[in-house]
Amino acid sequence: MDFYVTLECAGTLTDDQALNIVDNSTGVNINTDHNNHTTEITAHIEADTITEATTDGLAYLTASPTLQAALINNTVTIEQITASRRSPAEKATGLIDTGRIAELLGVSKSQVRHLRNERPDFPPAKVKIGELGLWLEADIAEFKTRWGKPGRGRPRKAVSS
Repeated sequence: MDFYVTLECAGTLTDDQALNIVDNSTGVNINTDHNNHTTEITAHIEADTITEATTDGLAYLTASPTLQAALINNTVTIEQITASRRSPAEKATGLIDTGRIAELLGVSKSQVRHLRNERPDFPPAKVKIGELGLWLEADIAEFKTRWGKPGRGRPRKAVSS
């Protein structure tokens, strides 16, 4: 599963330090707020559980010599570690893909495609690039309230008297 592990730090990295970390790491984003003297470092981590993602994410991010030096010199201190299934972009925009829709509705991705094609009340994608669609999470949540999710398996045959 995909997780996003974020280190929320007091203190800021220099632009050169941030670029060094991003250039030498895969799937890492850094947001530095010089006004509030805070830094957020987020890594995309594949793991089976949120606990594993948090542990692996912390180990991966703190393996950076640049971040190690900043921590040792007290340029930055880690104040909080969070892990989420939602990417920073999803959190900021509220846009989700079919994988996240499947999780929210408790169905498979192929069932999401079926719902999209068969249910006229399924919300339209807000962003469409080729076959990729992104939906507002609020629209999907609203759809879920009116969608009577059928039970698992085949429907039972009607018994005639």
